[in-house]
Order: sequence, then structure tokens, then C-alpha cells
Amino acid sequence: MAVWPVIFVRKGAKFTRATETHECIHFAQQKELLLVGFYLLYLIFWLRYGYKNIPFEREAKSNENKAYYLMIRKPFAWLKYFK
Repeated sequence: MAVWPVIFVRKGAKFTRATETHECIHFAQQKELLLVGFYLLYLIFWLRYGYKNIPFEREAKSNENKAYYLMIRKPFAWLKYFK
């Protein structure tokens, strides 16, 4: 779980490069929405769409295996992940 500026990892959980990239994508989202906006929208999306359909999660999950993704990511890229 990413809460700027820390990534929290459950004890015994495997922390992979994909996990790191996934959480760093969330950092980018948090920065562009000034933290409070990210968490407010995250809650609204979670209540409306459920966890798997939150645009923030969809962007992170879709790109977590692309180590270069953060170098090419455009601001507000999560907007294209609305279902």
C-alpha cells in the first residue's frame, strides 16, 4: 500500500519489481491530485465501482510489469481507465 512517501508491505509478503512499480504509479497519481484529492476520489470510486474497477488501480495493474512506464506516463493517465 502506498501512502506518500512510504510503501507499506505486509509481513511475509513478496515485494517484487512489479509491486514497486505498481505502488510508484500510485505515488504519481497522489502527487498530481495533491494527496487529499487522490484519497477522496479513491474512496468515491471504491464505493461506486468496487476495488477492481477503481481507475487508479486499473492503471497501476495494467502497467506494473513495465519498468519504464513511469518515465513515459502522461499526467492524469488514470482518466483513460474509466469503465
